Amino acid sequence: MILALVAATSLSAATLDDVKGALRTLHAKQPVRAVYETKSANVASGRFFDQNVTTSAAVEARVDENGLTIVYSQAQLARAAAQRDAKKDDAKERVAEISATRVAEMLDFAPSLAALLDRAVVVSERPSSYNGQPARLLVMDIKEREDPRVKSGHVDVKLDRMSLWIGADSLPLASERSIKFSAGILFLKAEGETTEKSVFVHRDDRLVEVRHEHSDSSSGMGQTSHNTETETIALR
Repeated sequence: MILALVAATSLSAATLDDVKGALRTLHAKQPVRAVYETKSANVASGRFFDQNVTTSAAVEARVDENGLTIVYSQAQLARAAAQRDAKKDDAKERVAEISATRVAEMLDFAPSLAALLDRAVVVSERPSSYNGQPARLLVMDIKEREDPRVKSGHVDVKLDRMSLWIGADSLPLASERSIKFSAGILFLKAEGETTEKSVFVHRDDRLVEVRHEHSDSSSGMGQTSHNTETETIALR
C-alpha cells in the first residue's frame, strides 16, 4: 500500500510538472483584442465604518507590439467625471477604476499561474470532466509565500487549497481556490475566507483567463465585511 501511495504521488507530481511545462511554452507574442468587464460589490459594517458600494466598467483592450491599450467609452468617462462630485451624481454604482496590469495579466495568465504552481503540493489527482470534455482534476495545497513587506501583526493561513481541471494538452481549463485565515495584532483578532474561481481559454500562444470570480468575507474587531468581484474577458 505504501508503494502504491508513493507511485500515485509521483504520478501526480509528474502531472503538475507537465502543466507547468505546457504553461511555459506560451510566450504571448501574438496580438489580441478583447472586451474586459468588471463588476464588484463592497459591503462593510461595524465599529469603524459602514460601506455599501458597487462599481462596474467595460473597456476595449488591445495588446500588440506597442503594448496594452485600454479604451473607456465616452459615456463611462462622462459618468466618472460626474461622480467626482457627489452632489452631481449620487448613483450607488460607480465607474470602476481598471488596472491595466490586471487586464494584461488576464490576457497572458500563463506566467502568473506557473508561478503559483511552483508553490503547489499535490494532494490528489483523479479523472474528471469539465464542460462535457474529459479532464484531469488536480487538488493541491499552496505553500505560503514569505512577504517581507508585512512588518507588523500576524496572519495565520489555515487552508490554501486549489483544484485545477486540466485538458488533454496539459493546459488548465478552470480552477477553484479557497483560503481560510485568521489575523491579529495584540488582542485584536479577525477571521476571514477568500474564494476564487477562474475559467481559462487557450488562444494562439496565450492562456487567457476569460472569467474570474472573487469573494471574500471577514469578521472580528467589531467589524464585518463581504466583497465580491466578477471579471470577464470576451476575445475578439
